[in-house]
Amino acid sequence: MKLEFKAGVLTEPGPATAVLLEEGPAEDVSGRPELAAVAGLIRPLIPDQFKAGFLKELPLKTEGGWLLLVGLGRPPAGSSGTPPARLVEASAAAVKMACGLGARRLDLILPGLGSPPPGEVLELAALGGRLALYQPDRLKTSPKPRPALAGLRLWGRDIPNGPELVRLAEAAAEAVILARTLGDEPGNLLYPESFARRAESLAQARGLKTQVLDEKGLARGKFNLLLAVGGGSRRPPRLVTLTYRGARSKAPVVLVGKGLTYDSGGLSLKPPANLAAMHTDMVGAAAVLAVALAATELKWPLNLAAILPLAENMPGGGAYRVGDVHSSRSGRSVEITNTDAEGRLVLAEALTLAGEMKPAAVIDVATLTGACAVALGGNCAGLFANDDRLRADLLAAAEAAGENLWPLPLLDEYEELLESQVADLMNAPAAAQGGAINAALFLRKFVPPGVPWAHLDIAGPARTAKARPGFPVGASGFAVRTLLRHLRRLAGRA
Repeated sequence: MKLEFKAGVLTEPGPATAVLLEEGPAEDVSGRPELAAVAGLIRPLIPDQFKAGFLKELPLKTEGGWLLLVGLGRPPAGSSGTPPARLVEASAAAVKMACGLGARRLDLILPGLGSPPPGEVLELAALGGRLALYQPDRLKTSPKPRPALAGLRLWGRDIPNGPELVRLAEAAAEAVILARTLGDEPGNLLYPESFARRAESLAQARGLKTQVLDEKGLARGKFNLLLAVGGGSRRPPRLVTLTYRGARSKAPVVLVGKGLTYDSGGLSLKPPANLAAMHTDMVGAAAVLAVALAATELKWPLNLAAILPLAENMPGGGAYRVGDVHSSRSGRSVEITNTDAEGRLVLAEALTLAGEMKPAAVIDVATLTGACAVALGGNCAGLFANDDRLRADLLAAAEAAGENLWPLPLLDEYEELLESQVADLMNAPAAAQGGAINAALFLRKFVPPGVPWAHLDIAGPARTAKARPGFPVGASGFAVRTLLRHLRRLAGRA
């Protein structure tokens, strides 16, 4: 579907025209110049036939085609305006309505809101419109027919850089879709070697420098924790490093993504009910790969590296065991107390490698702990950071992108729970409380002092359990939008 920005006011509705409306006083469409062409059709419908609650829909047949109304709801109490996430979903809902009606083109009139500003509204609506078309059914023998919708035209005023914002939205949407596509791939098709090949092919096509370490390279590099996690699978682990240089003499931002292409829990086997979604335990790696590729295509003036530790955690004959002790690349020894706490082990090796790059900052993304999902639910990720500026920047990026992050503490007094009698650290404390914090503290041990670092525990929002507009059931692509917003600011493209 082609995305197109049209500056100005729509003067004549086309075969399909969509309007996003706030609930409350904003439902009065009188005196709204952007709605001049359709105000006469909308006014008689409000409030008896249409009340603009969030994601409420009304398709209206007109003489020339269809008028599609989608509600944005009331701005939450205490907020400055409509939340960005609502604009993404409402735009996706409008596109899905148009697809259901067989429209070939949709004109979407951008709402005139006090907040977000017009340019943000355009970008969020374009993003949502593109995400609406993703369908995770490519492996079906009879997939759903692709929609006939070939174009989405977004009409707005006072947006001088509209075409550039649409381009950024399209790049972000394609990155999210790539992360979803990889996350929805079953584990028998996407495993460490095939994921590494896919990443290498995508990266080389865009001119990124790539390195892939197989099990022999991992042994030479002393990535013993990654080798241990992958030891129980007949499909050995890989470590992929992608490097993009868009600026001179600048330290790189390093992104690290957990890449467990299947996590059975190892010998600490997961309950059967928890196994079905474990092929998506690599969505952190998918997210950082997608972000690195998008930043490269956009030619942002920054230096960036992405590290993808890839493994299958299986209970085979070579599986690592509870009670084993392994020495990491950093030199620290780790006692294994739970083989299902494997994510922090593979991330520890990747974070050590990231620190060797003398980075400006390190950000890791991982479906790390069920504890974080219990604490924050299915639509919010936990954010841990050792640097106030990096924490604030990521929170601002997430808010602008329409993703939910919540800051959680790195409590030093919990570090004693990581102490082992036989090694420098244990990978999982016996204490049931504070699981997300304990995991983050473990990771912090492998970040060099003085390096700004953030950890995004995306265990909750990484998978969509119930379909919403723009978000089918399956991998969500969470964190891609936030990371791209953050990098965009660093590149001076905000």
